[in-house]
Amino acid sequence: MVSYVSRASFNEMISQHSYTRNVNLLFLIKDWDNLMGLNSRRWLYRGKEIEQITRNWVIIVASSIRLVGTTLEDPHLLIIGPGIYHIAFRYEGGLVVDSREITGIVLSPRVLDVISSAKKEYEGATDLVLNEHTVEIPFSIVEKPLSVQEYERGILAVKVFTTFKDAFNELEKRCNDPQSFPNEQGLKILSSHMEFANRILIGNELGEWAKRKVAKYVDPPETLKLATSARAYIMDIPGLIISQPGIDEAFLTRFLIQGFAGGYVGDNSELLRSSSEIKSHILEKEIPRARARYCRTKGSIAGGLF
Repeated sequence: MVSYVSRASFNEMISQHSYTRNVNLLFLIKDWDNLMGLNSRRWLYRGKEIEQITRNWVIIVASSIRLVGTTLEDPHLLIIGPGIYHIAFRYEGGLVVDSREITGIVLSPRVLDVISSAKKEYEGATDLVLNEHTVEIPFSIVEKPLSVQEYERGILAVKVFTTFKDAFNELEKRCNDPQSFPNEQGLKILSSHMEFANRILIGNELGEWAKRKVAKYVDPPETLKLATSARAYIMDIPGLIISQPGIDEAFLTRFLIQGFAGGYVGDNSELLRSSSEIKSHILEKEIPRARARYCRTKGSIAGGLF
């Protein structure tokens, strides 16, 4: 589904006034820096140069995809669902492994063009898609004939589950943990939008929560530092840019809420127009449903492979 989204399909969705499509799939980005065209950059961690980034994965339980953006720019694709940004890297001080919770991904037209034109590694009888940049595993695979399921599980075992096992395990742990993806922290959207590229967009909720709790976004605590202004958050891992609740909130409101539909289509096709309604729908309905679906279906898809 995501791999086939292009400018042409954007135009089709707009012409049909179909700005939202519900999906039930696992979406994996194999190397975020590579997809973003950043793998030649030199990164620092605590003032020391990164020697090697060994993992830079994004995985999300996609609940819906939506066209978002203002009418003055090309539409972007918003994928909603619980997910993680997972990174491992080596520097002079040792090895660092970190995972950040996200509740969505914004993919720019440029990034979508890269995905849609990527070299295919597998394209089979179901909607399972593997290419050089991404993997899409539809939950509907469990409804296919047993022979098809077994064959595609074998493909996944060789090409996906072995290599990215830690990402799937971390996602399962977060989805099973009732303390994960708390509503009070608001949205956390990984962005490839040109103006806000390579950062996790966060709302004012996370800023207020952190000030109240004097707490951490996610473990390990030393990777997130509260700036002296108490309004900016330094993502102290390579590849992610400073996230600032006030600025990010304004962007989220302008870009996501003032979308092509003039609002946000929720359950039963109702149009949600206010910021609070949209956030409540995502955090209280879409994220919990996707978490539960993944926990129910994961075993059937993986067949005990992870």
